[in-house]
Amino acid sequence: MYSIALSPDGKKVVSGSVDGGVRLWDTNTCNIITKWTGHTDGVVYVCWSQDGRRVLSGSSDRTARQWDVESGDTILEPIVTKYEVWAVVYSPDVTLIATGGHEPFSGQPQCSVQIWDAKTDELVAR
Repeated sequence: MYSIALSPDGKKVVSGSVDGGVRLWDTNTCNIITKWTGHTDGVVYVCWSQDGRRVLSGSSDRTARQWDVESGDTILEPIVTKYEVWAVVYSPDVTLIATGGHEPFSGQPQCSVQIWDAKTDELVAR
């Protein structure tokens, strides 16, 4: 596991793993509820939306994904960046997504923070 985040209601935990999986855990039973797949490299960071209905995952595969907690489906297409995504977070109103990461092995570290529209996955600011 690279990252874990407790749901806003405290009943679930989401984890990001080296195998690219995002797992949803029940805090009462300590069992995996489901595993979401789609990333092709390790999931470095995960977080919840404030309403607990969505999860964000950021991966070394240079993508961020939004997951619908109820259905397990991805919301829209993956956000594709030119950087490994090492941090993700929703704005409080869930209208924006921030991703942070860096370009590996580029000589000089190239870091980036990008802001995305959560409804369209379009880049808003860099």
